[in-house]
Amino acid sequence: MNSPRVRRLLGDYGRLTARFSEWPLIQVEATQGQPPDAYRVTYHLRGLYTDEAGVIRERAEHVLEVGLSLEYPRRAPSLRLLTPIFHPNFNRGDVCAQDIYAASEGLDDLVIRVGRMIAYQQYNIKSPLNGIAAKWAEQNSAKLPVDSREVSPPTIHEVPRAPSTRKQPAVVDERKVSSVRYQALEQDRDSNARCSFCGNSIQADGHSNVAWCPYCNKTVPLERDGNQKDEDDETTKVICPHCEQHLEVDTNMIGEVVECPSCTKLIVLK
Repeated sequence: MNSPRVRRLLGDYGRLTARFSEWPLIQVEATQGQPPDAYRVTYHLRGLYTDEAGVIRERAEHVLEVGLSLEYPRRAPSLRLLTPIFHPNFNRGDVCAQDIYAASEGLDDLVIRVGRMIAYQQYNIKSPLNGIAAKWAEQNSAKLPVDSREVSPPTIHEVPRAPSTRKQPAVVDERKVSSVRYQALEQDRDSNARCSFCGNSIQADGHSNVAWCPYCNKTVPLERDGNQKDEDDETTKVICPHCEQHLEVDTNMIGEVVECPSCTKLIVLK
């Protein structure tokens, strides 16, 4: 069984890959480890730096080096910009990750936060690492941010539905995680009852009103398939865009955001 650190590294790698693989403003490259414990992040965002003459200029590309120690995630990652920057919260490329890191958040969220700092969408002049930059930012706050584009890519993906003759309801864009019932499609559809707890098809005695569900290990009252409405009127089939798992969901869930039971990523039912 993998250790908590390895599981966290695997989770971070999956989220970084899924979130930034097609996002033009941020490119993430794993540089060390399996699973990766070091990354190089390239930001295509406007930020500031000072040239050799001390003149403040704009820069359109910034490269961040991220290292995850053996004590990660309890200890914050090490962060260092490999390109010059003029910012209150960077000291010659070094950034105090402890001030912006939360162990409960994924590494992808930290990458976004650093990007917003580079663009001057976020900065702290109360406890700066670069006092000159802090004073400049305070005096020129009307000119900030340097780059106002949204740093974070969209995180909700629409789910393609299986072909259907029914009219498609409109997709709801708001990110609400509902308490919903869904299940993976099963290969065996020969059973004559359905578990009311997990929704899986189960075998049952035709003369009994209860049955034991091997999926959730509960004794449940029976919901006979023969007493239900036609399945096409109550359910529809969708495919997760992340793991391509086939799912069956209630039709009244169309437009809701749910968690795929296979890969645990959020998807919008469409």
